[in-house]
Amino acid sequence: MGRLSRVVQLSCFKRYDIRGDTTTALTPVIAYAIAKALVEQLGSTAVAVGCDARLSSPALKDAVIAGLVAAGARVLDLGLVATEQLYFVSQQQQLDGVMITGSHNPAHENGMKLVSAGAVPLDPVLCLPAIKQRAESYLELGGNEIRHVGAALPASREQPVTLLAPSLTHSRYLQHLIGLLGLQLQQQRTVVVNCGHGVAGPLMQQLAAEATAAGWPLQLVLLHAEPDGRFPTGVPNPLLSWQRQQTADAVLAHQADLGIAFDGDADRCFFFDHRGHFIDSYYLISLFSQWCLPAEGGKVVLEQRACLGPEQGVLAAGGEPVFSRAGHVFIKQCMREHDAVYAGENSGHHYFKALGFCDSGVFPLLLVLQQLEQQALSLAAMLAPWQAHYLVSDEINYHCEQVPALLQYLKTRFQAQALSLSEQDGLSIGCDNWRFNLRQSTTEPMLRLNVEVRGDAALLAAKLAMVQHAMAQGYPAIRLLSF
Repeated sequence: MGRLSRVVQLSCFKRYDIRGDTTTALTPVIAYAIAKALVEQLGSTAVAVGCDARLSSPALKDAVIAGLVAAGARVLDLGLVATEQLYFVSQQQQLDGVMITGSHNPAHENGMKLVSAGAVPLDPVLCLPAIKQRAESYLELGGNEIRHVGAALPASREQPVTLLAPSLTHSRYLQHLIGLLGLQLQQQRTVVVNCGHGVAGPLMQQLAAEATAAGWPLQLVLLHAEPDGRFPTGVPNPLLSWQRQQTADAVLAHQADLGIAFDGDADRCFFFDHRGHFIDSYYLISLFSQWCLPAEGGKVVLEQRACLGPEQGVLAAGGEPVFSRAGHVFIKQCMREHDAVYAGENSGHHYFKALGFCDSGVFPLLLVLQQLEQQALSLAAMLAPWQAHYLVSDEINYHCEQVPALLQYLKTRFQAQALSLSEQDGLSIGCDNWRFNLRQSTTEPMLRLNVEVRGDAALLAAKLAMVQHAMAQGYPAIRLLSF
């Protein structure tokens, strides 16, 4: 393997996470080096480790465990779990943590989410680069140990590693969530759950068992509940429109009260109403803000991409909106700084102070079930006022080689009519009854556009066309991307 000159500049380290192709960018050897570097950087004495259902995850997890043990740490092996369960164990037992997951990325990719004790994300400016540098140095200088890490793994597993029973892990976590809400269900409910062959399947099977034990009249119709890293029905990413139809059809076929679809590691959830209509997370944020805010008020963190409706939801409930850059590291940091009770991202992430400021895909489902019980309204009826008054475009992506210049051009173009202007996360311009946000991709010469209005579809179309026309004038070579 030589001096590994091909990998000493690790490409798997992204802005605040680690991910890459498992044949080149994130191999077991690289995962081993990162794990050793993590222990050295944090001074870890014990680390919790979990993984998703991808075919590459078991080998990566074994390599991570071997690296942690080699660096002197004890390991709590959670097995196949949702990312939020790793966060839960990190909080409850004050352990550093490593979650092996590629989330919703293509099947040939995988990743690692690293947290310090209490499920606190690692600083993307200071800590992650330091771990990267340590791992690169170790890969270059590691010698025989690193070259033969695969052969050494079985012996490493004889070191101090504790394996938790998955069913016990699922049960304890669900009981914790149910207890936080004081959830009791008495009305008959049918919920379609699309697990996408990811880690949500075993967790939802356990939820069905918990409901039966509690005597709840809750029927969960589980789709693709068996974890399968080949993802035979497609990589679970319900934000992709073609991934939604099966859930929508099942809701109608079973006359369900609602549907929910999870991504690969179950930290994002997406809802469908009883008519099988997909619900944009933009609208759910408005509801969750109101449900989570206490009577005396509090703070809710929102992102800049699209926030007219959610901001009004927070204000209507007597809360105070606080704005953050998108991304779980920034959202969680902002929540902690402001002691916020809730945060929502349009990408389907929902964060709760009650969960240690972490995101969860399961807690929102239980929260919706609780509100259905208490309000005696359908989810569609709860959302109707927000959907009638606020419209938002899908996120539209463009290739652009001169992003700073274009953003400056648009700032100058719209500044005179702007009632609000922010450059916290790209360029956000708010006018009398509409708003847009244009932000750059962190990894590509790409811009992402979101437009929202207080009004109807015609107004949304007009404002979207206006912004697109201005973008084309500012940079004629701009090119629309399709995914």
